[in-house]
Amino acid sequence: MKRHLNRFTTINPTNKNLKLIRQRLNKQSLRNPSHIPPHPLTIANLFNRFSVFIVCCSLACFSVFPVLAVEFDLSIDAKYGSYEWPNKSLPITGHASVVFQAKGANDLHIAIANSEDDGATLYEVVIGGWGNTQSVIRRSRAGANEAITNNTDAMLDNGWATYWVTLSNGRIAYGKGSEPGHNEKLSWQDPTPHNGLKWIGFSTWNAPIQYRDIEIASFITASHGAYTWVDETLPGFGQGAIIFQAQGTNDVHVTIADQQTDGANAYEIVIGGWGNTQSVIRRSQGGPNEAITNDTDAMLDSGWGTYWVTVENGRVAYGKGAEAGINEKLSWQDPTPQPDLQWVGFSTWNVPVSYQSISIFLAIEARYGAYQWTHRALPKIGQGTVIFEAQGSNDVHVAIAENENSTTNLYEIVIGGWGNTQSVIRRSRGGAIEAVTNNSDAMLDSGWGTYWVTAKNGRVSYGKGNEPGVNEKLSWQDPSPHATPQWIGFSTWNTPINFRNTKTVLAIEPSYTSYQWGNWRLSQAGQGSVVFQAKGSNDIHVAFADNEHDTANLYEIVIGGWNNSKSVIRRYRAGAYEASTYDNSAMIEDGWASYWAMISNGRISFGKGNVPGQNEQLSWQDPAPHTGIKWIGFSTWDAQVLYADIQPSDYYFNPEPHISGQWSAVYDWPIIPIHTLLLPDERLMTFGTNTVGTQGGHLVYDLAEYDASSPTPFIHDTSLNPSGSDLFCSAQILSSKTGKALIFGGDDGYDESNNGNDKTVLFDPSNDSMSQGPTMPLRRWYPTAITLPDGKVLIQGGVDTFVGGGTPTAIKTPEIYDPVGNSLSSLLNANSDYAYGKYANANTLGNRWWYPRSWAISSGQVFGISANAMYMLDTDGYGAIEEKGYFSANNVGASSTAVMFQPDKILQFGGGDTQNDGFSNTPGSTHATVFDLSSGSPEITETGSLTLGRHWATSTLLANGTVLATGGSEYNVQLNRGQGAARHAELWNPDTGQWQTMSPETHARLYHSTAILLPDGRVLSGGGGAPGPVNNLNVQIFSPPYLFDQAGLATRPSLLLTNISYTYGDPISFDVGSSDTISRVTLIKSGAVTHSFNSEQRFYELAFNKTNNTITGTLPSSSSILTPGYYLLFVINDQGTPSVGRLITLD
Repeated sequence: MKRHLNRFTTINPTNKNLKLIRQRLNKQSLRNPSHIPPHPLTIANLFNRFSVFIVCCSLACFSVFPVLAVEFDLSIDAKYGSYEWPNKSLPITGHASVVFQAKGANDLHIAIANSEDDGATLYEVVIGGWGNTQSVIRRSRAGANEAITNNTDAMLDNGWATYWVTLSNGRIAYGKGSEPGHNEKLSWQDPTPHNGLKWIGFSTWNAPIQYRDIEIASFITASHGAYTWVDETLPGFGQGAIIFQAQGTNDVHVTIADQQTDGANAYEIVIGGWGNTQSVIRRSQGGPNEAITNDTDAMLDSGWGTYWVTVENGRVAYGKGAEAGINEKLSWQDPTPQPDLQWVGFSTWNVPVSYQSISIFLAIEARYGAYQWTHRALPKIGQGTVIFEAQGSNDVHVAIAENENSTTNLYEIVIGGWGNTQSVIRRSRGGAIEAVTNNSDAMLDSGWGTYWVTAKNGRVSYGKGNEPGVNEKLSWQDPSPHATPQWIGFSTWNTPINFRNTKTVLAIEPSYTSYQWGNWRLSQAGQGSVVFQAKGSNDIHVAFADNEHDTANLYEIVIGGWNNSKSVIRRYRAGAYEASTYDNSAMIEDGWASYWAMISNGRISFGKGNVPGQNEQLSWQDPAPHTGIKWIGFSTWDAQVLYADIQPSDYYFNPEPHISGQWSAVYDWPIIPIHTLLLPDERLMTFGTNTVGTQGGHLVYDLAEYDASSPTPFIHDTSLNPSGSDLFCSAQILSSKTGKALIFGGDDGYDESNNGNDKTVLFDPSNDSMSQGPTMPLRRWYPTAITLPDGKVLIQGGVDTFVGGGTPTAIKTPEIYDPVGNSLSSLLNANSDYAYGKYANANTLGNRWWYPRSWAISSGQVFGISANAMYMLDTDGYGAIEEKGYFSANNVGASSTAVMFQPDKILQFGGGDTQNDGFSNTPGSTHATVFDLSSGSPEITETGSLTLGRHWATSTLLANGTVLATGGSEYNVQLNRGQGAARHAELWNPDTGQWQTMSPETHARLYHSTAILLPDGRVLSGGGGAPGPVNNLNVQIFSPPYLFDQAGLATRPSLLLTNISYTYGDPISFDVGSSDTISRVTLIKSGAVTHSFNSEQRFYELAFNKTNNTITGTLPSSSSILTPGYYLLFVINDQGTPSVGRLITLD
């Protein structure tokens, strides 16, 4: 039987590596601090002296951890802001915790920067400046003060004081004491945080300062499971070990994912969660617990704890200590292992946690040449380089193979074989030696060595260092090259070897714009993007071309050209540049950076990061675009550039706001807005979780006032829920008969049986009171509520209970709530397994009780779609159901979304499963369908497809009648996968039936996210979580393209309305600005949204006349077209720009 830890070596006293460690410890006299030789007292050796280090054995690996502080004195003379940079970077980029002691009269200066240079991008914290009278935070060295505090006791001239400085997600803070986050003195949140910060600098101004006991770690604030990613990946996909130290009271969160994205395919390990009482392993971020252990000592509140996490072929484990596999605390074997896991992220929940000494590696035991395949491939078939670090006494074996099972069709490179005396190249595993070199120093027995192995058109070579082609040790040209070598494997012979920092790259030598053309293509000519990583001193060249030759018609993007001083866009190879920007930080010579390039109808752009459209650096619109552009090529000029992780995609859009809209900053929200309503006074009511983002709708709800003109546009009033009802996954609606918000059903909120509840809750916004209404005859969890033409409320679907997680008891009888009489009645003759059951028959599975999608239509009936079943409901008397057959397309199920975009016309898109309670791998649908009910029966037509497949998106009607799709993901996150989060919004035009890609949102909006139209024509998008895979206690605001022109924000027409209450058939009259040219008048019903369905939205375009500046029209006479309720009234000018909406009542 295969052992779980067959490559994660359990250490014992006879293990060779442990003996080796002891020898080294004795040689270096590290067991006794007094044996440390003296060092000159300079900043360069600061971190060689401030701690004693021991070398720990873990997975046959040597990891370094500080274990005993040694005092030193570092004196910095008056420097006037010129920094000293210790040779120690942050473990997690962009997250810093610096704890230190200092002594001096004034002016402690601390910098957190993207390079070890005074001209770097940085934050600067000055403590006790200006003669020890003020402390400030700045966004650049000696720049403007962003935050300031007056304090005359910041520094102690005659003694040592302890300080901390932290950075997390753009929030910079400093305080006194040794506990980051405690006794805070000053902080500032950067609205546009710097990127790539990882270096710490120390300085002063006009007085000498002494520093000592400096401790550098990465600090993560309470983030409720939102992850921060380290730069290093696992050496092999889905296999490796992570050893790290952490400090905090509870909630170390570690994830191993396939993307650096919240919501990605991932495993999540929570150590010391729930107040340091439990640790768990999950199959997704925020997903169900697959394994759990009770331990109250997982974390050490008063000091650093050392932990390890391992993953190997779906087996996930964690333990304590610096030896992976030893002192295991919890493990779980995934029966269907997650694919392609490589990225490592850290997070916490409701408290800050600091991390340091993060080490990521792969350990391979003596294998006698049997390969461990990393599931990594060369960027281009037959051409590329693998760069890696290795540690051991001898026998690093590297294979580049045609497939991951090959023994003959591969190249094998043995480094330091035969007792570290020879290195060889072979044409097959264990085959004849084609090239050999004698070298006794190929491997470093006492530490890590860095190596590269390259294959290019049959020429195989290896060398030392991290620059392919430099310091070459051995090469061989195969006269008949293997056809498709690409897959990378590692092995050893008779000794264990550790591997880390593995990266497969395409190394392009100085080529003066001669391009490499791989299998990188766009699926649609002239539309798409490519994301990649690059490393070098200057001259990234990317081409979009119409063929795979340098003579092609192409667009050329040069990033960091002219010695990394300028970036340009050209219309031909090496031609005149059409757009340029000066930027001396475009490339990072000593590290990898992510970039994207995009083409969209002749608009060429590039930016930094891995989300196309975000952080754009340069763009140009070709007035006469090339045609047939599909191929992507890479090159350089006079310096080697390394390329990695090249990923073409169909993402494309024009990020100019008048074309693709614009997202605001991210704003905190006190809860996850699982349910969102727009109240009659234009406040937003949200509920569904508690204030830490877990299920808790019985605890609190929030009311938010919105002021678009404010930099902090929301004022929150979070109140206790006095109703006794858990509002989690209930139904919500707003009644114009009473002006109250009505909430039906939800969870019982008391145990793990997942029962529905039978309560109705009434919220009166006139006095902010909440009370219980009548008790429903049946308990409903996940029901739908809609307004009927007579103003009564139809309640459908829901489930009573999941007994022991088994088959739910579906509620198959709809009922009516009368808001005037505050009473309920059942539609007993409309009881229907077809419309509301779990299973209709063996061939038509589906949770039809789950938030049935339904609308009152002009015939007076209700049309519904439950999973794939269509029906008509007559609500007269005791009701009746008429079955309308099955919908056969794949944009179905609970995870789809639908909206009535015109009277009797419904758009449905996304989803993909009729059944949402299984672990389905069905991708989110890109399909979209229009249902026309004007004849009384559904007439189904197909409309344009989305770019992105979406489970759990939300559809929102905009002021002009277009439909905005936000959120969702490629795979069903209710099933806790979250793969392929759809961050880009998409906009559907009912006139053309086509979708247009909009700007990307910052956070993934997955299951339990909502979106709603605001009175000013913008859209609030927020939440997601409880369960995850990510918990987002935040929102963003989307400004649609209609709010912009090419110069910026467009001038909006004005709307002057005095009467806000109307009945059916009433005339309506109001004034607009004297210079406003009005082309449209629209009405959109105020929103009530949850679980991807806004049950109240509907759109109506009003015919009107304009005399001078007065608009007159007549409201529809039928309440079946516009059901009673609250409507946002907009006027739209001849440029397509809407006014701010006014809320009116129609009853």
